[in-house]
Amino acid sequence: MGLIIMSDALTMVFVILSFYFFFRAYYNKKSLVPVFVFATAALMTRYASLFITFPIILFALYLIFTNSKFQQLLIASLLSLIVTIPFFIFQWGALFEVSSNYFLNAWSFTNYFKSSYTTQDGTASFIFPNLIFTFYVFFHPGFIFIGSILSLITLRNYTSLNKFHHIILLTSCGLYIFFLAGIPFQNPRILGLVFPLILIIMFPAFVSLMKIKNIRRFLIPIGIGCITLQLIFFTMTFKPLFSRTIIEKELVTMIQPYQGKTLYSFDVDLALQGRGLVFDYKNLYLQRYYNFQKNDLILFDPIRYQVQWKNKTPMLNWEFIEKNYKLKILANHPKGWKLYQIR
Repeated sequence: MGLIIMSDALTMVFVILSFYFFFRAYYNKKSLVPVFVFATAALMTRYASLFITFPIILFALYLIFTNSKFQQLLIASLLSLIVTIPFFIFQWGALFEVSSNYFLNAWSFTNYFKSSYTTQDGTASFIFPNLIFTFYVFFHPGFIFIGSILSLITLRNYTSLNKFHHIILLTSCGLYIFFLAGIPFQNPRILGLVFPLILIIMFPAFVSLMKIKNIRRFLIPIGIGCITLQLIFFTMTFKPLFSRTIIEKELVTMIQPYQGKTLYSFDVDLALQGRGLVFDYKNLYLQRYYNFQKNDLILFDPIRYQVQWKNKTPMLNWEFIEKNYKLKILANHPKGWKLYQIR
């Protein structure tokens, strides 16, 4: 977990700033201090960002030692330490959770070629193997509508990628992509961290595309059409994420009048806690429960999880509750969630 909550958008900002100040320092002989500070901020926000910033951190250290800029290293270390202070204060326990993260420990080269997984999150199946999925960021319409065309132009003109900044960007993106391919799950959201870097890599291809006579001739209508299609594909790709946020807000409104009691839930419990609702939270995933009390609340959607979580702790808990207790429905959500009360 990152500082307070893992934010992809905030991490992306820190990653972009890390690369900006790195190239600024390399080409214009400026200070490397901001590189370490923003890379640290990215790491504190989302651990996986280390795989993106690791190459520039190494090269920045190389520049510092070869040019004897030890004062910059000292300043960078002090400022980076200051950046981590809120993390140590508010989430000391999370320091020890990184190495025990299930998906990190489940990383394997064999996952590169798998499209179906049975993990602690249940069983999930996808269309493409992980290795193909992780390259979505180059050509998936949800990220960039003309990505396939730009990727082909980039591959055709691969000799133009021998500049220093291209090599660094490709190394960073490649390291992150191949790391993600070994994790047994797929989520387009996590690919977004390297998307700005991918755009920089493919920018020369975009320039070449704009030089085509017929495109220049009909630039405005083609541009409007591409932007429209990009918005449509972006909405289609990320609609589930937006819908999830809306559902969480609606669930908060739905259960807000029943605060102050024990609430058994799953999947949405962290989101509910983050929105400040006061319950004695019990997660149906973490352990089996056998002793429920009268008036305890349960927020659950059994139909949603009956396949993915079959014979897993959340469904086993639910089946035990259904079999041994009488339930009263206090509230319904249109998407299937129900708030139950034990009678």
